[in-house]
Amino acid sequence: MKTQFVAIVNSQTEYWGREFQARVIRKDDSFQKIIISLVSKGVVPVIQLDNDQGEFEFLKSLPAKSVIGWCYSDESLDTKFASNISKLESLAVVLRPYHLNSFKVKNLLTSFKYIASNLEHVKTLKNGLKLILWYFRGLAMSYREQKIRRIYKKVKLRYVNFPLGYTDVFCSSLVASSSIRIDDLSGSLLNLDFLHQEEAQTHLVFVGQIGQIVRSVAISAAQEYELSTIITRSQYGAGSMLEKGVKEKGIEYLNTVLNSRFVLCPPGNISGNSFRIHETVLLRKLPIVLSHVASDPNFVTPFESKRVKYKGQGWKKRILETTQISEEEYALQVEENLTMLRTQINQSSLVIEEHLQ
Repeated sequence: MKTQFVAIVNSQTEYWGREFQARVIRKDDSFQKIIISLVSKGVVPVIQLDNDQGEFEFLKSLPAKSVIGWCYSDESLDTKFASNISKLESLAVVLRPYHLNSFKVKNLLTSFKYIASNLEHVKTLKNGLKLILWYFRGLAMSYREQKIRRIYKKVKLRYVNFPLGYTDVFCSSLVASSSIRIDDLSGSLLNLDFLHQEEAQTHLVFVGQIGQIVRSVAISAAQEYELSTIITRSQYGAGSMLEKGVKEKGIEYLNTVLNSRFVLCPPGNISGNSFRIHETVLLRKLPIVLSHVASDPNFVTPFESKRVKYKGQGWKKRILETTQISEEEYALQVEENLTMLRTQINQSSLVIEEHLQ
């Protein structure tokens, strides 16, 4: 970014500061006064949008195209949220980490294959029915995405599919690590310098919640892989750093990934996207990830390995084939993934900078 700007957010503060060179202001009870002051000076801030009627009314009162909206956690919100956003003339553009992708019938068919290809990892009839139910939830999500696209199009509100990025817990753990050097302590995590890199002791890892059935079938497949380390948790590990045990969980997660070659990146409990994918790319490891999962038919990740011949939806076969690629192919894919993430961030920076003028 050539022009520094202000981001008023309470999530991913490190991501905004490091990758977009934003001056980050925590979004608290005084955020309305701060925005009024900034807008009066001709500053166009990014604001984390919350599904709050009082906030919508405040944003309605601002001049046209005076703020940039960031939909941090909108993967499961209904179309009412999008409808409220569409009425805000103050929004210059909307940044969406959970992407709105084009609808294609073949996406739904591929998503259905996710069920058939992973039934071997479903232990009970009840869980099998749950997996099928998640496919129908995926259909509903696909319908909701297309409806949101139509809502935005109707009022000519521009939206941008924004890179999800990484969590503050991940960044804090990384900065404290003795295995990694960051020349600029407040700089981008795209330019890490790895120290004392020893040969990875573990081939495939996963650290996180088991979650819903669409997620647990992937973890079950990974547990069957002989050279794997699977650490499951009962709670989300990337909450506030003030929460008990979060710091320790972040360090365990980072060290486990650093000691691996491949990282299982199953879908989140709703979307196919996850912080884990982007964090794996930053750490120069290969994410094992699938597009068009049952719960999110239109989800497409650019980080699927292009050097794996198997294009099906079965986690077991995807794991086996991905972990067998050559050293040369591995290195090429790692660099391609990092270049892709860098490109996404640069393109998003240009969009933001365009609206700062």
